[in-house]
Amino acid sequence: MASFFLAPGLLHGPFFVPGGNTPANGGQLFFYIAGSSTKQTVFKDNAGGTAWSNPIVLDSGGNLPSQSEIWFTSGVSYKCIFAPSTDTDPPASPYATWDNLSGINDTGAATTSEWVSGPSPTYVSGTQFVLAGDQTNTFTIGRRLKTTNTGGTIYSRILTTSFGSASTTINVTSDSGSLDSGLSAVSYGILNPVNPSIPALRTAPVVFADSVDPSKTASVDMTAFATSTNAVIKPQFLASRVVSGATTNVNFTPTDFPWTTFNQYVFEIQQVGSSTNASNPGVRLSVNSGSTFLTSTYQYAIQFQSIISSGAFSTWTVNASNTGILNLSDSQQGLMIGSKFSYSARFRLLNPGSTSEAKAVIIDHIAHPQVASSSMIFGSGIGTLSSQTAAINGIEFMLGVGGANMTSGVISVYGLQN
Repeated sequence: MASFFLAPGLLHGPFFVPGGNTPANGGQLFFYIAGSSTKQTVFKDNAGGTAWSNPIVLDSGGNLPSQSEIWFTSGVSYKCIFAPSTDTDPPASPYATWDNLSGINDTGAATTSEWVSGPSPTYVSGTQFVLAGDQTNTFTIGRRLKTTNTGGTIYSRILTTSFGSASTTINVTSDSGSLDSGLSAVSYGILNPVNPSIPALRTAPVVFADSVDPSKTASVDMTAFATSTNAVIKPQFLASRVVSGATTNVNFTPTDFPWTTFNQYVFEIQQVGSSTNASNPGVRLSVNSGSTFLTSTYQYAIQFQSIISSGAFSTWTVNASNTGILNLSDSQQGLMIGSKFSYSARFRLLNPGSTSEAKAVIIDHIAHPQVASSSMIFGSGIGTLSSQTAAINGIEFMLGVGGANMTSGVISVYGLQN
């Protein structure tokens, strides 16, 4: 048999119109299951014998009719919305919202929501709203928000917050969708990004998931770090080129991104295709912002190794006189997809801004089909920039011979500071 507990004192009135001492004559109290828009019954007595109407309509003094009481069902958490007498059902312009309420001494409803109801918001735009008073200590930059809109629930993160003219203006970025003119409620995440209580995560590895598609994940494995190591990793997307039509080369220079901000630059080459199968994909470096490229023998040299899916293994060295750091000929690795070749790779420059020889080149991987055997080839390489003390500040991706053009694919670059 269900038991019932007296509702919190704030629901027993009297209720006043916000901003003054005027009783909320005819004001309405709506009751819902906590965190939802599903109505939930409340009762007039401790036996649950008589249910209140929902909403409850207040008398002329802003009190519960006949000085009655409100009783909650044990184990149930409620949301109460206080709205004007003229408001709709459900309310569109409420005075206040209280969420996650339970009966006094009801331990069965002692559940904690990750969201805390905030003041009533005023819509400004799809990325901005205003709250009355100074809310900057609660609505801090980076804090997660949940808002109720005509279009549904929107989850967002605070970008900026400022107080002025007796109100707080908040700008947000949303996971998907945007705020709309039906914005009626805002809740903030229980954790504050300012001095949060989150401990250091000890899962191995630490996994991050995309906010929209959680099947997309990234991880950081700390097992290889030495004891007491404090590593700071700051990756940043810098630029991208979409290859289409007939392109002879793709260059990145200081006009595209700063070459001295990071100590590692990662270039992702994704399915770059050729207009012919008689082509050598190449990479060249520059020390004068792309005006010319290094071509002297042994200014840099890469030891490159590959494994064919059939089990064969090959090793060769490429250097500047071989067109570029990455110089794969049709006879060596014949790259084909259909009747034309295509390749994907990851190319890294370490300390390119150094004015000593402390620079390195790494080809993390390259994958492509082989013409002759129709098998898959996987390769990697590493090398140094010998006798090259000038800082690197330009790179060129091209197809070295055969007059071939790049016809498709994407080349993206990321900066990494560690």
